[in-house]
Amino acid sequence: MNWKGALLFLALAASGTWAWQPGAPALDLQEDVATIVEEEAWADVLVLLEPELRGGLEERWAFEAYGRALAALERPDEAAYYLGRAVDAFDRSGAKSTRDSRKNERTLYELDPFAKARVSYFNRIRKLYLDCVDRLLEDDHKGLAQDLLDRIEGLLEIEEHASYLTLLEELRNADKDVDLEAAAEGDEEDGVRPIYKFESEHYVFECALEPEVVQALATTMDDIYGSYVDIYFGGDEERVQLGKATIAIFQTWDDMAEVYPGPTPSPGLGGWWSPGESKVVCYDTRESSGSLDQMLNTLFHEASHQFMSAMTLRGGFAPAWLNEGTACFFEGARALQDRRVVWPDAASSRLSSLSYMLTSGEGPSFADVIGFNSPASYPGEYYAFGWGIVYYMQEYEDPRTLDYVWRPYYQEYVESITVEPANSRELFDEIFLRPGNPGGFRTFDDFEKGVTSWILDEIRPMHQGLERRDLRIARVEKYLAAADVAADRFTGPSEAELLGRALRDIDFVRTQIDTAQYPVGDTLVRQAAILGRLGREGAEAYMIQQALDLADAGDFALEDEAYKELNDRLGEINELYRSIGLVRNRTRAMRNDAKELLEEYAADGGFPLRAYTLASEAARTLRDKELLELATDLRAEAAAAGVLPTVIVPFAGENWTTIYTSQDNAFEASETLVALERKGSPGGRICEDLLFTGQYELRGRLNRVGNLGRSALNGIVVAGTPRDPWTVVGVNGRGELTIMKCESLGGGVDSRSLQLDVDFGPAIERDEDPILAVRVLSERVLSIRIDDRDPVEVELPYDLPKRSHPGIFTKSGRTELVDFVIEVFP
Repeated sequence: MNWKGALLFLALAASGTWAWQPGAPALDLQEDVATIVEEEAWADVLVLLEPELRGGLEERWAFEAYGRALAALERPDEAAYYLGRAVDAFDRSGAKSTRDSRKNERTLYELDPFAKARVSYFNRIRKLYLDCVDRLLEDDHKGLAQDLLDRIEGLLEIEEHASYLTLLEELRNADKDVDLEAAAEGDEEDGVRPIYKFESEHYVFECALEPEVVQALATTMDDIYGSYVDIYFGGDEERVQLGKATIAIFQTWDDMAEVYPGPTPSPGLGGWWSPGESKVVCYDTRESSGSLDQMLNTLFHEASHQFMSAMTLRGGFAPAWLNEGTACFFEGARALQDRRVVWPDAASSRLSSLSYMLTSGEGPSFADVIGFNSPASYPGEYYAFGWGIVYYMQEYEDPRTLDYVWRPYYQEYVESITVEPANSRELFDEIFLRPGNPGGFRTFDDFEKGVTSWILDEIRPMHQGLERRDLRIARVEKYLAAADVAADRFTGPSEAELLGRALRDIDFVRTQIDTAQYPVGDTLVRQAAILGRLGREGAEAYMIQQALDLADAGDFALEDEAYKELNDRLGEINELYRSIGLVRNRTRAMRNDAKELLEEYAADGGFPLRAYTLASEAARTLRDKELLELATDLRAEAAAAGVLPTVIVPFAGENWTTIYTSQDNAFEASETLVALERKGSPGGRICEDLLFTGQYELRGRLNRVGNLGRSALNGIVVAGTPRDPWTVVGVNGRGELTIMKCESLGGGVDSRSLQLDVDFGPAIERDEDPILAVRVLSERVLSIRIDDRDPVEVELPYDLPKRSHPGIFTKSGRTELVDFVIEVFP
């Protein structure tokens, strides 16, 4: 049975069995039923067909006979459900109308006063989505076109829509072909990537990276090049007389370490700048960290040294605080989706180190750091102080004008000491402490107190603590208000500069506070608006799409008018977005139509089963989270009304999510198998297509594949959501029953096994793949069975979510869930 059909049509199965097995009706069952129908012995029809339907019989004649019997026995809700199945099955067959089929339709419409509106609703979905498919294909959005056809496959009639069914199969096959080709291309000899060479406007790249990654990196580095010019040359690009530096990126840290010019490098080395070769050297950090962020951080730092090296060729030198402090300043830069760089924020690691040393009294002083009168590298603990001084010089704003008032002093210092050698501290006092300086500092002690106060009282709260989001948003509002009037002023920061500062703060909120795992729609919309004012349409479109995706998923309350405005804006940015926008607008409208029809069912009150199946099918077709939650509530109402028997659905779906940030080694999901593999670390996924409340049971065969060491764990996520803690039930490497609570905390996942006060019996053997069944009895109580052992009841020390998704879990190996099903109890 197709899992979508099971979700939609409530594949009924016998309660209490270990696994659902379809019934095997006698060959003459249809004849027997037909005879009883002629005699109008309706109760006997139910007796004869009920066990077969609960056992999985899916025949149009059976739905028809069962529905007619229920109608005769004045059970209209259930009768309409089965007659509706009969009508749907006939329509999809493509057969010509018959007297019986017309009779079924008339009876259905008599039983359910909303049946015509329901049929019309799904016909409209089919028609509108097929039109969208045609338009998407014109714009070459093949993946989304396939997705829409997947959604409405059950609504397509065999003859009338044969061409679309053929197209769907072609798109599926093409998708498989692309996956195979991609896998083959990535399978290089000995896993070694060749060096890809590329020249951009400002750099030469020699990188063991994929060509598309190098080209994206080139765009990013060319953009931050402009920031280097702003800092070192006051934005005057005509003064820049530099050749193109080379950026060399190795595939691994070990490869990079082989060319290190000094003694054996420390394990924490990220890269270096080689002035003699005019080259930046670093390595691909994806294997160690899962992303290129760490590599970018190193690149932004090391590439800035090219400018200071060039300036010192004029005869002077750059003391370590100036050279390394300025390079560390660029560690706070971040690249957006359009590959352009946000002006540097505070480098978080430097800020944390400096804050600790300033509050604890440990480490050097600002005087020690500025007094280090040498271009050579200074001790590691000096780096945070050097960063703090430069960050203050670059980012301190006049509270009234918002000007960066210390930047001219910084520029004067750089121009002086890189032309003619001087004592670092003496020149600092001469320039930064002269009368009229922005801080009103008369002594170095005054300066040190001023910087310390600014770092701890103004900057640190923006990065740490519970108020950082509110502080950032308040500063965004301040910059936007100033930008609105900037065009009317003759002095002060420009509109573009103020918008850039607002962009930096809102991007920090989006990436560092809200995070990609828990995006906030208002943040995305606000950032999109700022990007639009800056003319950065590529990144603006990305933010808008993320906001609309949240709204579509029911995680962002967006009014219809605002939703349409964002959708239309995408079409203005790029005509190819218009077909996608059409899908979004129509999907939202059809979601609202479904809710209106459900309100009519609710007002009538006599059709909880029909209301539930409407919500369930609409939620599946539209992929709508709000309708899915409505369907969950309506299922409970149908159960309370006694019209919903036990329902069994396969443990399958298309939308899987996780609270873990590191990548899985392998994952696959089908109607009969869900498998997850991790090497060493724990991991899991939950299926957002399956949402349950009340009592339900997950059961099937648990295959444990791999070494099964003591740290291994293979199991199922009994209850989980993208935000709430997960509850995992499984078998550990010692063959013991284990229950684990997995909670997302501070960018990682805290996984803790619960102490079980139950007698589980002997351990499961290593070569044993048991049948596992876990039933949720209440918000705190689970009943667990393995094979033919007696069930054990476990009371949890916390409440499960009211609504939750099931999933798969593994640690140090591969977990396979074979023929798993979910049985939902009334």
